[in-house]
Amino acid sequence: MRLPALLLALLVAACGGRDALVAKPDEALVVFIRPGMISSTGAYQPTYGIERPVSVHDVSAGIPGRLIGQIGISEKIAYAVKPGRHRFIVLGTRTGDVLEANVQAGKTYYAVIFRELPKMTQNPMLAIYTVRPVRASALDRREVAHWVRDTSLVKGADDGGRAAPRAGSESQLQRQNQLWENRTPAERAAKTLRASDGH
Repeated sequence: MRLPALLLALLVAACGGRDALVAKPDEALVVFIRPGMISSTGAYQPTYGIERPVSVHDVSAGIPGRLIGQIGISEKIAYAVKPGRHRFIVLGTRTGDVLEANVQAGKTYYAVIFRELPKMTQNPMLAIYTVRPVRASALDRREVAHWVRDTSLVKGADDGGRAAPRAGSESQLQRQNQLWENRTPAERAAKTLRASDGH
């Protein structure tokens, strides 16, 4: 079952104010969402005890880049950028992932962060963090509307939000950036927000 895009906009407005998730005319807004207890398949996702916040970094200008902020379970963070290409890295305790974005002014984009177990293992200590772009074709899906509605908007590092850097984060950023460079063009395309994915 799908929800109309207008309903998604109304849900956005209800969870933190319409202005909070609407891009300015000369900027794009990238919203990183960390859903509560739900995996990328829509299944129940246990937290296995205390779940630490993940950090989101803008490395468009290189490493170490800029700390956007930290988000925990059932939280989201919005980050304004200039139109064009950008690169972001999400870091967990031991793992991370990369997202690229090609964005247009005046549009809002969404990316979702999941904690998943690799295939062939049920060991929660081996869980990895992955970030995925939300495509334009998915903006009217029920689960996306729920992710937007049921997460709390937190402040970024520059606005008084969580800002303590994790020890070793620069080496983690370097590693994730190198892993990204080693991916195939098709793999990178699948992890890139397209200009048309905004609304």
